[in-house]
Amino acid sequence: MTALAVLLTVLGSAANNIGKVLQKEATKDLPQLSLSKAVMRRYAGSRLWRIGLLADVGGALCLLAALSMAPVSLIQPVSGCGMAILAVFSHFYLREELQANERAGVVVAMAGTVGVGLTAELFEDSLPATLASLGLLCGYGGVFALLELQIRRACSALARDRDHRNVAAGAEELAEASAAAATAAAATAGQTVAAA
Repeated sequence: MTALAVLLTVLGSAANNIGKVLQKEATKDLPQLSLSKAVMRRYAGSRLWRIGLLADVGGALCLLAALSMAPVSLIQPVSGCGMAILAVFSHFYLREELQANERAGVVVAMAGTVGVGLTAELFEDSLPATLASLGLLCGYGGVFALLELQIRRACSALARDRDHRNVAAGAEELAEASAAAATAAAATAGQTVAAA
């Protein structure tokens, strides 16, 4: 049970932190948050913001579930690994570069989480719990991979939509410029014929 609590803590802490980053990223295309219905509809209509909100709330629920299974003295230290996962996520999603000391910090935080999880199971039948923990960790890795895929798809869709709007606006401007040039050419041709 403790191994499950540790894994729920890792998942919850990571989801909680990553959800906030996704919401922050989504606000780049949204107006400043206010309680007006129009603004609230814009936030609710943002796919990236909704994914961030779900990750944030889902993470909090995972942490609550973990707290119901294990003491806070175990859950709180393990929840610190969420920052390490956030650092890795920021590197890949936000394209932020991790310095050597930051990479070392991520490794130490993850090793500490594994150490706390393994020692917490020391007095129980730890081998099955450890194997179950590794299986759940792989499963959570798959969930995060799917989340990453969804985020990339949402960002690509936003970029395609922006590009499409830019191309449409450019085509409209080109048509207006062509029409103006044709009008000017016709006027010049008319003046030339009149002069002849």
